[in-house]
Amino acid sequence: DIRGNTPVMLCTILHSIKKEQIFIEILSLLLKNNADFKKKNIFEKSPLDVAGANTDKEIVELLYESYCKRQKEKMDRNCREVSLYFSTMKDFYVEMNWEVHIPILSFLCPKDTCKVWKKGSNLRMDTTFVTFKNLSSVRGNLSFMLMNNNDRINTFKFNRDKKIYFDMFEPLDSEEKKLIIKEILDKKRVNGSFKILKCQLHESLSFFGKKKIYETVNGWPTQKFEIDLTVSMDIFPNEKIVFDDINEDNYLNSNINIIKERTIVGD
Repeated sequence: DIRGNTPVMLCTILHSIKKEQIFIEILSLLLKNNADFKKKNIFEKSPLDVAGANTDKEIVELLYESYCKRQKEKMDRNCREVSLYFSTMKDFYVEMNWEVHIPILSFLCPKDTCKVWKKGSNLRMDTTFVTFKNLSSVRGNLSFMLMNNNDRINTFKFNRDKKIYFDMFEPLDSEEKKLIIKEILDKKRVNGSFKILKCQLHESLSFFGKKKIYETVNGWPTQKFEIDLTVSMDIFPNEKIVFDDINEDNYLNSNINIIKERTIVGD
């Protein structure tokens, strides 16, 4: 519409105002037919942002269930495509060094060496970087595996220190879903956005910038490349939006502000 609201967003807004079951039914039908539930309106709000800020548990549950279902379908397709592509390639092993550069603060930023093995249509990646917390990297020995077992694609995460593993795309149980829904509805939650503005791949050169750099990795001669990323990240507090009663007159008039109140929720 004139404010960038999709049918999914309108169901979310109207349910927050009227609390009528018809909007749940319409939203369910829209999601069942692959309606876009991520698109933001001119206020830079997604349906999940609005439902979460207004603590609309029914809408949040519907949107989250749809998100999980589509993510699973998408990952299944991607894993099959990757596995099929790898089956046409020769087996290989490669090491990738990555690090984050921020002027003056680079010594605090995370970095790691990822080791990747490919055999047949299977892939394994080892890393020691777990997360970044309290200005330091949390380390551990982790492995991620993509395995093709009789045309069934499985993805596993292994914690080699604790000797445990799990299927990365195994459906969540009811208790896990409840915890995630609770977190989305948490009034102290913050929102944010992360965008890659530019990505450049270029050859690594010697100190004087005249010669390409070549190294030997496990007996294999390799050329060294560098990747430069320019990103933007915004973090902002959760915001509750209270809408005026929507009718035909104010809905179709772009000069009328249908938002009655905008307040920061939480502390």
